[in-house]
Amino acid sequence: MEAFKFTQLKYIQSAIEYGAFASSIDSLNDPYEWQGIRYPESLKVCCLTSAPFKMLMWSHYAKHTGCRIDFFFDERCDGILRPVTYANEFVDHTTLSAKELVEYLYTKGVEWRYEDEIRAVWQKEAAAQKRDDSPWIKSLDGNVFLRGTVQRITFGLLSEKNRDDYLQSLKVIKRANQVRSDDTQIEVCKCRMKNGSYQLTYDGQFDYLEELSRLE
Repeated sequence: MEAFKFTQLKYIQSAIEYGAFASSIDSLNDPYEWQGIRYPESLKVCCLTSAPFKMLMWSHYAKHTGCRIDFFFDERCDGILRPVTYANEFVDHTTLSAKELVEYLYTKGVEWRYEDEIRAVWQKEAAAQKRDDSPWIKSLDGNVFLRGTVQRITFGLLSEKNRDDYLQSLKVIKRANQVRSDDTQIEVCKCRMKNGSYQLTYDGQFDYLEELSRLE
């Protein structure tokens, strides 16, 4: 499965090394996600999307100064990484068992439908019954990552405004590609405005190695 993560440039290195970061449930931007959950610290959610070019996703999560990271997740994530269901009714979390709660966290309000979200939910208690590193999870210093391979990184329209982060990100990608085989190279792109519409597309003249040589 291919899925996309809109994020800031500083997370590129960890994405390449470990996979897609899972956030604590009580740090998500929808308070309904964690309302009524007694132990929010025991739950983490990896939030991705199937929509690579939506302007609102670029604005809300990458701020156009960040990037979009394209991941590929193999069959180890089947059943865990799933599309979100959008509903009109909110179910009171206090009425749910721990197992039911995990299942319900694949549901969000209809106002969020534009995100076309795909997510994975991790529960500390369930994970403790298995080995620390399951086939689909990487645990590191209290952080949780959904194992996936970075296939492409697309820099936002304004990504070079954060010059230091931009330069460091280009270096990180170059180092990663130096140890990858030709058929597993990370593709690197940059956004540009699409002529005649309020849409984004790829900048056909962008070359990340040329960018790196220009900035160093």
